Amino acid sequence: PLSNPGFTGTVCADDYSCMGHLSCSGAKIKLVSNSCYGKLACEYVENRNDGNAGPMVDSCNGYKACQYMAYGSAADVVGMLGSCNGYKACYYAAAMGSIGGSIGYLENSCNAKKACYKMAYFDGTIHSMLDSCNSPAACESAAMNHGYIGPVESSCACGQGGGGG
Repeated sequence: PLSNPGFTGTVCADDYSCMGHLSCSGAKIKLVSNSCYGKLACEYVENRNDGNAGPMVDSCNGYKACQYMAYGSAADVVGMLGSCNGYKACYYAAAMGSIGGSIGYLENSCNAKKACYKMAYFDGTIHSMLDSCNSPAACESAAMNHGYIGPVESSCACGQGGGGG
């Protein structure tokens, strides 16, 4: 197994979870199962004093897929199932320094390149997502800058084609 300094939580012994250079370094995740596979995939997820992201199952797989997700003193992610898989799929989602945003439960959502890149960034809120945002850049920057989006279901299949870093 690769070194993941500062990780807090439980990693299933599935030879897949938290595998990759610093894939779970500094992250605080209750349970990681078949998730966080890839270089920097879950680095610093929910990294705050009282943070502890909900369970991640079949999620956050890919280069920087969830890096810095829920990074900030008020940030939060309730839980994930089959979500945020792909290159920077949920990179910086619900994050921003000392403010941070929040994302409720994600299920079968944000599975494409930058699908939810910076979603709920800078104090934004996404209540929950089901079967949504599964195209490249589909929900990039959604609810950014104090925005709010209620439950999202079977939506946002076509990407905006946005850029982002």
